Parts: sequence; C-alpha cells; structure tokens
Amino acid sequence: MLIRAMILFLSLILITETSEAQTRPMYRIRVVRAPADTIGDIVVRLFPSMTPFHVRNFDSIARVGRYDQTAFHRVIPDFVIQGGDPNSISGPESSWGSGDPSQPKVNAEFTTIKHLRGRVGMARLDALNSATSQFYICHGSPTFLDTRYTVFGETVSGFNVIDTVALTPRNSSDRPLTKFSMFVTYEGEDTTRPGIPAPLTPAMNATKVSTSVNTPFTWTAGSESFRSIIEISPEPTFATDVIADTVESPTTSVKLPKGLTTYYWRVRADNGGALSDWSETFLVTTGVTAPPMLEPANGSTNTTTEPTLRWEALAVSGATYRLQVATSSVFQASQTVLDIGGLTTTSHVAKGLLNNKKYYWRINAKVDGDSSVFSKPFSFTTGASTSVDEDNTVGSIGITPSPVIDAVTLTISPQHVPNVRVEIVDLNGATVIEMMHVANNETETNVHINCAHLVPGLYVLRCVMGGSVTHRMFVKY
Repeated sequence: MLIRAMILFLSLILITETSEAQTRPMYRIRVVRAPADTIGDIVVRLFPSMTPFHVRNFDSIARVGRYDQTAFHRVIPDFVIQGGDPNSISGPESSWGSGDPSQPKVNAEFTTIKHLRGRVGMARLDALNSATSQFYICHGSPTFLDTRYTVFGETVSGFNVIDTVALTPRNSSDRPLTKFSMFVTYEGEDTTRPGIPAPLTPAMNATKVSTSVNTPFTWTAGSESFRSIIEISPEPTFATDVIADTVESPTTSVKLPKGLTTYYWRVRADNGGALSDWSETFLVTTGVTAPPMLEPANGSTNTTTEPTLRWEALAVSGATYRLQVATSSVFQASQTVLDIGGLTTTSHVAKGLLNNKKYYWRINAKVDGDSSVFSKPFSFTTGASTSVDEDNTVGSIGITPSPVIDAVTLTISPQHVPNVRVEIVDLNGATVIEMMHVANNETETNVHINCAHLVPGLYVLRCVMGGSVTHRMFVKY
C-alpha cells in the first residue's frame, strides 16, 4: 500500500503544479446534416487535470479547424456516436474510421471516470497508446468500457443533438445513411471550482488507531467533483513522509506505518480542471504497534535449544512486552511452549525446546494499558544435539500418564552416566521443579515426580544426562 501511495504522491505533485491555475476548456461541436441542415450544438468541457495529454491533443486539432467537416461515421443507439476521422471529410466511405496513420499518437490515460451518458472518450486501435483524433460521445452508459478507454470530457448541453445523431437511420456498418458533419470551436474556460470536502472518519483527535490493519478514511464529497485527493502526514505542514491517494469515491483505506504517532490528514476535490481548497485538517493518533523482531531471524535453522529471542524496543518509556513460542503458527494453547508477559527487556532465553523441532515466536507490546496486536510470527528450527551417540549410550526417556493429574512417572532407559538432573519448566520459562536422580546404568529406572501443586497447563520436562538434554512436553490437569 505504501509503495503505491508514494507513487501516487509523485503523481499528485505533478497534478498540483499543473492544476492550481487550470480550468476546464469548453468546445462547441456544431452538427450539420448534409447538405446544410444544422441540427444543433453539443457543448463539451474537458478534464485537463486528469487527462492532460488527451485534452492537449483535442485542443491542438480543434484550434486549427482539423475537426471541421469530419463526420460522425459510427452511431449506435444506447452506446456511442463516434467521429473525428480526417478520412471522412472527402475520402471514400470505405475509409471512414480507418484513420490517418501519420497522425501523432496519444498514450492512454485511464482513470476511474465512468462511461456515463454524455461522457467524451477517445477511440483507439487494439494497442493502448494508439489514439489519434477520433473520439466518441456516450449516448448510453457503456460502463464496460471503464478503465479500458480514456474518458477525457463530458457534455454540458446538447443531449438532444446526441440523441438525433444516435437514432438516425444507419447501414449494417453503423454508418448514418445521411452524413452528419461537425464543426468544432473553442468556447472558453469553465472556471468553476469544486466544493471543499469535509473529513468524517477517523474523527478529529481519534486515538489508538490501528497500525496492523488498514484504517478507513471517509469524507463528504465536494460538490461537482469527480475525485478526491487525500494526504496523510506526521507533519502538520505535510512537508515530509506524505501518504497520498487519489480516489473517485469519498473513502480509502490506509495502513498507518508508525505506532504512538500523531498523523494529520486532509482532502481536496478535483472536478477535472480545478482543485478545491484543502479541507480542515484532522488529527489522529495511532496505538501501540508490535515491535520489530530481530533474532533468531525468520526461517533460521540449526538453532540452539535455548535460543535468545531478541526484538527492538519501542521508542517510548514504560513499554512492556509479551513473548510467545509455539510449535504452530496459530499459537493454540496446546501448541504454546512459552508465554510470558511483563517483560521490560528486549530479549529472553527460551528454555525447554526440543532438538530438530520447528518453532514459531511472536511478540506484542503494552504501553499505559494499551496492547498491540502480536507481530507476524517468525519461525526457527532447532538443530540436533551433538552429544548424543548413535549407539544409544545415552539412552532415552518416557513419561506417563498423559495427561498428568497428580504425579508424573519418568522412565529412564539404561544409561552410562551416574546422575540425571530432572527439571520441569512452565510456559514462562521458569523452572518449577528440579531434582537429581542416581541413574541405574543396567536397567530401566522409574522416577516419580509429585505435580499436584502445579497449576493446570502445558509444561516441559527436561532430563539432563551428562552432556545430553532430552525434552518431553506434557499437560497437567
């Protein structure tokens, strides 16, 4: 969204530079039915702020009289009347509509302006940038042409003349049986400015606006406008870091980038030639945002089973953080192996993780009672223990029952180590039970651990045998 917005901002700079003093040029299209029956005039005004190349092209042709005596060579009721081909002045009818290949081409300028009755658009070949002099006026509202052909003007008066041309008898090629010629003259400028929009939401002085999802911005549309321009900036002068968008509807959605920041926003209207004054400036303040995560980097492999998880500090005093580690990216309770809040530092050692296991971790922040959403999870995969011998000299462990109610039984296979340290770790990473056991290196040994005092939840049992650490997770009911 931000990349698109900044591109739009660069476009907005160009529009602003050319549109502050712009108005909408108007042209009178006099329609004459052969041999000399004047039907009437169609007055159109164009949109230089939205389609400057098409307006300049139309003006350059009209000013020197090159539209005069060209025909409306294609008429389709409830669709369009099309004309402006120089071949239609004196060339054979079979050439009308084929155009003059030597004419300058105009690049497409697609906008959100709809093909409604009376709108003026530019005809072209299949190639997008192949428009020359031929244009059309909509008799109906062929909105299926929207964003496929360039609308660069609208009809002000003379709809009855459009009807007369569109409804005239025509042949199978949609060419009028009687020629309708046009004579185009420049009529002056429409200096009307659109009304000033009024911001609606987010309301003035709104707080805790999200930075994790798009925020809807809405306003009342300015009168006689085709589109609105919105600017959002952390500076009241709108001098830096401006997010801008140009939309036809009086609404847009923007994801504000920084948490705990005051943003200023305003809108103005564009009627195709002139811009309104800026609206009143509204202030909004974003809520707490999740801090950026640092390490282990997303997708890390061969990570230690006791990694140090690190994240960036928020640039505000009094922030605390909540860290979660899970075996799934959905972080269900049964999948969560670490859940600790109230952290005032920006790192934490995660204990009790298993070898060759993929984990996900995420972080959120709290400031003055306001919590952010969790960050997008990072994943990491722990590496295999380098101290485990393939010939099973270290052995293995098992635990029963599952789930655990009052006690857990730890079964240790034959070991070649004298002692085993047993730890039970809770979701906060704290060791809640720790004990030493003398191992029997000939037979299996059962170790009974009283868990009645533990609160229900998920725990990790760590068994340290020599240089090897083995983990098992269990649920305490």
